[in-house]
Amino acid sequence: MKNRTDGDRSRPFRLGIDCRLVLDKPTGIGSYILGTIRGLSAVAGGLRLQLVTGESVPATLTAAAGQFPDVGFWECPLPPFGLRQKLQAHRYLNRLDLDVLLYPHHDVPFSLKMPVVTVVHHVPSLFVGTGPNLAKRMLLLSSLAWSIRRSQRVVAVSGYTAQLLRRFFGVPGRKIAVIYPPPSPVMTAEKGVPLPGGLRPGRYFLSVAEWRPHKNLARLVRAFARARSGLGGDWKLAIAGAPYGDGRWLPEEVERAGVSEDVLLLGKVGPEGLRTLYENAAALVFVSLLENFGYPVVEAFHFGTPVICSNAGSLPEVAGNAAVLVNPRDEIQIADAMLKLAADPGLRQELVQAGKQQLPRFSPAVSAEQTLKVCKEAARNL
Repeated sequence: MKNRTDGDRSRPFRLGIDCRLVLDKPTGIGSYILGTIRGLSAVAGGLRLQLVTGESVPATLTAAAGQFPDVGFWECPLPPFGLRQKLQAHRYLNRLDLDVLLYPHHDVPFSLKMPVVTVVHHVPSLFVGTGPNLAKRMLLLSSLAWSIRRSQRVVAVSGYTAQLLRRFFGVPGRKIAVIYPPPSPVMTAEKGVPLPGGLRPGRYFLSVAEWRPHKNLARLVRAFARARSGLGGDWKLAIAGAPYGDGRWLPEEVERAGVSEDVLLLGKVGPEGLRTLYENAAALVFVSLLENFGYPVVEAFHFGTPVICSNAGSLPEVAGNAAVLVNPRDEIQIADAMLKLAADPGLRQELVQAGKQQLPRFSPAVSAEQTLKVCKEAARNL
């Protein structure tokens, strides 16, 4: 079997990373890419990075790459998704002299000549809506299936994601590596942002989620309305996340539930603001119907915030024994969990300590080391 790392053992390992989703405006996959680059800088000697960018290089990418003594940028002036880049990106990427290309999402181009490692962050569901309509989700599944077939190795961001890849795509277990993603930018944010008006430390529940169907926010609002009379005082629910699609539905749901005075819809909140929200919340309530990883749970662990989360998707795996797990479709169970944590400071402290014990599983160094190991295996086994 051909080995791309045979020959000159003294030369650096040449790793390409498609960075076109690193934008001036932060994105989830962009944050993954930046976190991976920062992690690699701490663990990887003898490594040459070749970073594929769009027509301009964002300042955040320049800063992350600046930690490497041997790094280059390569322009691919095509969008990161879509048929055009799938058909044409090889014209730019095949000019690179790489041992392997790390592709951080599902839309791997056709006709690439080098080994590829694809990172799977999300497996679309035909049964749980995440925003795109059914036709778009089927197209995403088709693109994902191609990317998996084309790749020498596949990185799944959780064991749950790996299970979906085996079950629905028939991917052999030996081809999949479960590697938790590097920490989000929220976990390195600086202090200094005051709490939004209307919130008091320790007297509110926090939800961090876009207003997408699978985030289950309507049911969360109704559960909070159930719990509100038992909470007493000035307890609030703060929802930090950008509207998706028609932004009218969630305010209307809050009004129907009769808690307009007690639910704060904060919209998109930056890393510094999120840090403040986590540090002062009584608990994070993250009752998503479908998550392939679940960054807010790890962020809450980092900031010492107790967690209530779903017993669905990857969340039991990510949370371990450090959260109160609830059925995300059961409003009574969600409400009871909020009441329980509000009334029991001892339980809150137990969850905080358990969360701190979970954090080493999500180390940036571990994520980077494992990712580099998989990339080198892919290069050896072409």
